[in-house]
Amino acid sequence: MDEAGAGAWIGQDHHPFRRDGRERHHSSSSRERGPMSTDNSDKKQGGGRFQKGQSGNPRGKPKGARHRATILAEALLDGEAEKLTRKAIELALDGDGVALRLCLERIAPPRKDRPVGFPLPNIERPADAVAASAAILAAVAQGDLTPDEAERVLRLLAEHVKIVETTELEERLKRLEERTGL
Repeated sequence: MDEAGAGAWIGQDHHPFRRDGRERHHSSSSRERGPMSTDNSDKKQGGGRFQKGQSGNPRGKPKGARHRATILAEALLDGEAEKLTRKAIELALDGDGVALRLCLERIAPPRKDRPVGFPLPNIERPADAVAASAAILAAVAQGDLTPDEAERVLRLLAEHVKIVETTELEERLKRLEERTGL
């Protein structure tokens, strides 16, 4: 068979024979239903293997489980790490920009966070949070904090206020119980 003939039948459904030489049987109903038909799916899926709302793997992936490709890649690189590192350093020293960036990222990785220092009043009562919030906004306005840093500090402040409120409520409840003799 010539190339055009071979390419014409491989993978095409209209050819009367399968790749293994056996005759292909098409049911006329499958052609009539079309590619998106669900006539057969109800029979196959029935009630389903799993109860509705329950995962087929309720415990999920075990902690520490690694993908097979990762394990294979590590096995291939095992023992070659030092040579690869030396080569990356040589390329970086020769002026290869990608290798240089790779080496610098390993020596001094980009900082994801930095300590922030600015005056913040003590928060002993929930009402003190107003002054603290104003101090945070003032630090942003003065350029001492970025808006992202301020957002994170405000989240910390909100959590601290919850702790102060909870402590305050516990103390009030304790005093009430003492008064009523409970």
